[in-house]
Amino acid sequence: MTSEKFSKKLILVNRDFQFRYARVSVAVGLVSTALTSVVILYPLYLFKILVVPRFLPTPILLSMVAAAMLNISMIIVFGILISHKIAGPMFSMVRHFRKIAGGTWRTEMRTRPGDDLGFVVRNLNELSDALVSCASNDLELVNEAIESCKSEESKSSLIKLQQQIAQRIKHHEPSVRQND
Repeated sequence: MTSEKFSKKLILVNRDFQFRYARVSVAVGLVSTALTSVVILYPLYLFKILVVPRFLPTPILLSMVAAAMLNISMIIVFGILISHKIAGPMFSMVRHFRKIAGGTWRTEMRTRPGDDLGFVVRNLNELSDALVSCASNDLELVNEAIESCKSEESKSSLIKLQQQIAQRIKHHEPSVRQND
């Protein structure tokens, strides 16, 4: 495996999830900023330490609006970047679950450095290995039954079952491990 596969940058993996996460981040940022401002400024205003004129000068008002817009923009960008570390592995896991549901049991999912959900990915890989192991154990049991079988008719049906299991295991074993 080369590190070139990890170098592609697709930031918006799941747009709906990531934009929803960014909107929640903006809402939390705005509410926390407003609450912090009230907690800090209200006592200053109450004890007449801070005197607010009725109309703020235009340059100060514009700088406040610009600071608020910059704050919102930064929250959106960081919200999308942070959600990418969750949405990317989730999107990849869904593809791997579909492969497993479709019968391709042997699949290995890898995560990029810094991605979240590493524990879930490890368990998905263990599930894949367990499915292949169970099928291999079934094949060994059929092989043992064939060896101990006395009747030719039973033996031929067991051989047919053996071939089906072997074909299923062989068919679903990729030659190159997948890397998403």
